[in-house]
Amino acid sequence: MGQSDRPLSPHGAAQAQELAARLEAQEIHTFYTSDLGRTVQTAEAIAKTIRIPFVPDERLRERDIGVLTGLTESECREKHPEVLAGHDEHGESYVIPEGESGQQHMARVGDFLDEVSGRSDASVVLAVTHGGTLRCLLRHVLGFSYHSVLKMDCDNAGVSVFRWNGTEWILVSWNETWHLSAPQDQA
Repeated sequence: MGQSDRPLSPHGAAQAQELAARLEAQEIHTFYTSDLGRTVQTAEAIAKTIRIPFVPDERLRERDIGVLTGLTESECREKHPEVLAGHDEHGESYVIPEGESGQQHMARVGDFLDEVSGRSDASVVLAVTHGGTLRCLLRHVLGFSYHSVLKMDCDNAGVSVFRWNGTEWILVSWNETWHLSAPQDQA
């Protein structure tokens, strides 16, 4: 979907409620969310349950896919084959027309992580974001290649945990979905 600002589907809203229920017992000190509608809706459901206000942060947005926004994969291949070819040839450095490159997306996400890791307290930070942004976090933490993270499941309303140990980020868990009652293919 990129940065299209669509609302959650009824299934997505139900998943947001299940996620909120899972997070109810968590100790959370600070709460951020992407400023796009579907993540704000998810954050609103969580905020009602955990009773902590959230701060919208555009650095947590999904990658801006410009002219490809709102198109299915087959529509992208039909309407913009040159964009897909450019992306295939240049990878993360390719700037999608009217959008951004993978490197620009990674820089945005890295800026957010640097800010959070620069905090002097040992607080627990919750961030509601998007699959592509989570994959950037994974790349930043583990040094994975641009294309390799696409082979990692990143389900809607999944939970991934990263811990700052004072010098570096550590991946604790990835894509936990045990709290969801419905299969992901219904999302």
